[in-house]
Amino acid sequence: MKTPSLNNLNNLSPVARPVLPRTPIKRPSHRLEHVLKYHIHLWVKDERGRVIALRRLRGRSWTYNLYYFIRMFLQGKKLPNVYGTQYYVDLLDLLIDDTGTARGIRVCVPQGDTGYIGVNAPAGNDAYGIVVGISNAVFDPSQTDLISKISHGSETGQLLYGETTIEVPTSTTLRIIRTFSNASGAAIDIYELGLKARLFHRAGTVYYALFARDVLSSPISVPDGSTLTVRYIVSM
Repeated sequence: MKTPSLNNLNNLSPVARPVLPRTPIKRPSHRLEHVLKYHIHLWVKDERGRVIALRRLRGRSWTYNLYYFIRMFLQGKKLPNVYGTQYYVDLLDLLIDDTGTARGIRVCVPQGDTGYIGVNAPAGNDAYGIVVGISNAVFDPSQTDLISKISHGSETGQLLYGETTIEVPTSTTLRIIRTFSNASGAAIDIYELGLKARLFHRAGTVYYALFARDVLSSPISVPDGSTLTVRYIVSM
């Protein structure tokens, strides 16, 4: 029997109509980590530069701030204003900073400011960039900061924060890296990792927003005199 063309299918009787194969449709996931993926690599080196601990894990802990950030640019913006000799735009107040306050983003760096907009924090600054802490509290996407962040320094319970650097090896891959040094005199156990950005609100107010918080199932220990390097690999 000659197989009819697709154009004539509607004119066939139920008996003569061929059964066409069904193509399964893969439903897109609503979860952000399935669209914008990230992995975390951690390694500890001793005083002689030898790797004494190594972890690799799949990140699954974007906060709501990532969605808010995307929405701010897609939903719209307020009318531009004049700031000195420049124009700036204030985006909607949707991001939640680490004090719990709703903030927008000013798309213009105020004159005279020498800091960064983003996660590339300088050495010694523990307010943003990659940050670490000691809490193993369960992650919740509404969280706006680490539960118990380790501060910069060489006193008991502190780590020396290096610079947060960024590498772009491909057009769809971003690597964010920071090294922490332990000069506190004792080992420190790390449970939580975070990724925070420095941003501007209107009137040039600087604030910090958490975009990811991951909790390790077991701590990674950083002995005194050792370093911990954390690398986020974000890709699509």
